[in-house]
Amino acid sequence: MTELQSTRPVSPGVVLLPPHHFLARRVSLAPDSAVTGQVVLALENFSPFPLDQLYHGYVASPAQDEALVYAAYRKKFSAGEVAGWGTATAVVPAFAALLADPPATPVIRLWHGADSVTAVAWDGRHALPAAMVTRSSGEAGQGAALVAELRDRTGLAAAPLEEFSGEASGSARADGRGFDFHIALPGGGPVATFGRAAVALADVREKEFLAERQRTGRRDQLLWRIFVAAAAGLAAVLVLELAGFGAGFAVRRLRAGIEARTEAVEKIATAQTLSERVAELARRRLMPFEMLAVLNRPRPPALFFARVTTTGQNVLEIEAQTPNAAEAAAYEAALRAAPELAAVETRDVRARDGMTTFTLTATFKPEALASGGAR
Repeated sequence: MTELQSTRPVSPGVVLLPPHHFLARRVSLAPDSAVTGQVVLALENFSPFPLDQLYHGYVASPAQDEALVYAAYRKKFSAGEVAGWGTATAVVPAFAALLADPPATPVIRLWHGADSVTAVAWDGRHALPAAMVTRSSGEAGQGAALVAELRDRTGLAAAPLEEFSGEASGSARADGRGFDFHIALPGGGPVATFGRAAVALADVREKEFLAERQRTGRRDQLLWRIFVAAAAGLAAVLVLELAGFGAGFAVRRLRAGIEARTEAVEKIATAQTLSERVAELARRRLMPFEMLAVLNRPRPPALFFARVTTTGQNVLEIEAQTPNAAEAAAYEAALRAAPELAAVETRDVRARDGMTTFTLTATFKPEALASGGAR
């Protein structure tokens, strides 16, 4: 395994998010349909949560025939984290640095980051990864397990493994046309370059906020150019006035140009208000992933969840199926013994064509979730 160098540059304007908070899928794109609409449809298909409960983005291939779509449940991020996003120039998952130089042959890349372990499989035929899995770091042998999972999912059993460790970093390019995301290694690590338009699509923040900020940026840039041009013109007028009739008129024009900047200041205040609104929405946290982790522990292998919904802050409702009717009762008994659960109820038990279907409602103890006990 290659080790990271001791230090790396950090750009304060770029926020890189922990990869293990995100689900990622590669989807094909139809050439005759809007990319954004197809991305939204893909998210609705593979995400367990509605779109308005997600932070999401995507990276499209150069040919615009596929996209890597990713999303994270909003409650994974604290209000303090989200509050700092408002002034950032880009907020993207850290695995953006792994999307550089798609290999011409199959390969699996395993990256040990500061708080995550991420495995990415390339099939050698596409510009984007065939699959990606990521987990929070800490368990022994976790990397090997992720690689085995990827090989099983993609069929790339013989693909070589490239393993490295270190933190990703992101910074604006010197020419101002985009950003570089990279993992610094002694021999030169992956470096992914995104243009400004691609970074805007990869950014996971509120799309309305990003659109408003883009409009504000374009308006500010236009106003600045007008201001610079006006200042230059006023300077010339000032010279002429001083030479002939004095500088009074030029001074008044300069003041008018400065006052015209008031609109730009108001737009910046609006952006700040939107940022505070994002932080407010992030304060009320559901913990469905943590609740699912508790329910998965005693689940028999033949019993699977057909649908999962939250019906309250601490309540999870599951529609489950199993070919073995005895497993339903055994599963309910096992859940009743779980210390994190306050109540378990099974109803609507039906048997048809050798398959038993039932609805299970699990009520969690508030203190278990508040203390992070549901793991």
